[in-house]
Amino acid sequence: MAELILVLSAFGIVFTYAGYPLLIAALARLRPRPVRRAEQDAETTLVMVAFNEEKRIGEKIRNCLAQTYPPGRLRLIVASDGSDDGTAAIIGGFPADRVELLAFAERRGKAACLNDAVASSTGEFLVFCDV
Repeated sequence: MAELILVLSAFGIVFTYAGYPLLIAALARLRPRPVRRAEQDAETTLVMVAFNEEKRIGEKIRNCLAQTYPPGRLRLIVASDGSDDGTAAIIGGFPADRVELLAFAERRGKAACLNDAVASSTGEFLVFCDV
């Protein structure tokens, strides 16, 4: 009886690490499932909150806009959370059709700014990023 338990345990361990991957590889070869590549047509909105990010915000926005996603389908919403440096002016210098500025006069906190940015978004997908 002990020998049977030992053999079954050894088989279970060997099957887990060697047998199962081999079984899955064999099934994948026997019945391949082709990948359907759809056009990238979903509108995506990148959302970020900035507070006094004058030194970094321009580079971050340029980086986001340089993505390979179709330009007409990618929008960026930047919420300036009571910034008292030139952050809002830098954001306003980008094309209004691609970059939307939500400028708040006083500090409200990241969560409140994110909530307002999400409410004004129109994209099917939302991507949250930091500066």
